[in-house]
Amino acid sequence: MVVWPLLILLVFFPAALLGVWGRLAFPGLEKADQIMPLMLQTLPGGVAAVVITAALAALMSTADSQLLTASSLVTRDLVVTLFRRQLSPHQEEQLGRWVVLGIGLASFAIALNPPGLIVEIATWSFQGNAMLFPILIAGLYWKRATRAGAVAGALVSSGLTLGWLSGLLPRAWTGGWLPVIPAVVIGSGVLIGVSLLTQPPKEQVTAYYEEGPWGE
Repeated sequence: MVVWPLLILLVFFPAALLGVWGRLAFPGLEKADQIMPLMLQTLPGGVAAVVITAALAALMSTADSQLLTASSLVTRDLVVTLFRRQLSPHQEEQLGRWVVLGIGLASFAIALNPPGLIVEIATWSFQGNAMLFPILIAGLYWKRATRAGAVAGALVSSGLTLGWLSGLLPRAWTGGWLPVIPAVVIGSGVLIGVSLLTQPPKEQVTAYYEEGPWGE
């Protein structure tokens, strides 16, 4: 848990390189979604088959993890924690299965008529994930991080990113960067500032840093 946020940078770095290499190899490419198929055509048949198989395996692994995580969020964080409903292990299991089925059907329906190119969808989703990165880093590595700081930073960065992506805020304010970059920088500043003005729970900090992963 402590090391993974750093390792994920190494995992995503080759994916970013593929986009850069594809842009250089096919400078006149109109649709970025075609980069991988075109690059695979330059490989021997056997190698291309292995690459496609690995990509499908990674896709399936990510999809089932996201389905299970969403199911756990609904059953434990929403129903049990937020709505304070006591569920037996069997009831949690049954509810989790229905959630997985519902999300799967909704995803399939969206896939039949996707709202845009994969690049456009990924741009929104990955920028949404990137907004949580400062909160994750602060929660894992900074003792002074507080709940108020995390909420304030998330609200500011999310509001700015959605505002720029939807056109409600002038794109000139981004300075030519992707909207998520200045949004994350500003949100990180808000997170740090609010955290310094508030106090973290001492018991949780002690349990995590002295008795938890850092203590070990």
